Amino acid sequence: MRMDEQSAELDGVRIRQLAAGRRAAIRLRTYLLVGMIGCLVSAAQSIILAILAVRIGDWLKTALWIALAIPLLCAACWLLRKQRHLAQQLHPPASSTPLPPPDFGPLSDGSQHWKNLER
Repeated sequence: MRMDEQSAELDGVRIRQLAAGRRAAIRLRTYLLVGMIGCLVSAAQSIILAILAVRIGDWLKTALWIALAIPLLCAACWLLRKQRHLAQQLHPPASSTPLPPPDFGPLSDGSQHWKNLER
């Protein structure tokens, strides 16, 4: 009996470890999403400021704002790829092989209960 208790305890520990790992992966996916949105907003703001610098005629600031927007867009793409990869790990695709239909042959329709009540 002691081995059964130990194996049940180990199963419980394993389940808690898997649950903690899954929560951490979901948290990381959220951080990646927030980072990606931050990069996109910063890149959009840089592009807007570059457009304003073009209107003023300050070509140095225009080049600097565009030079800042490009790595921000690259970082957003990288974060999106990491997030998708993590999502695939969290939700693996379902098996493509169909399951065999269940066999209901040995089951009864419940009429024996009515017959037991008639006795």
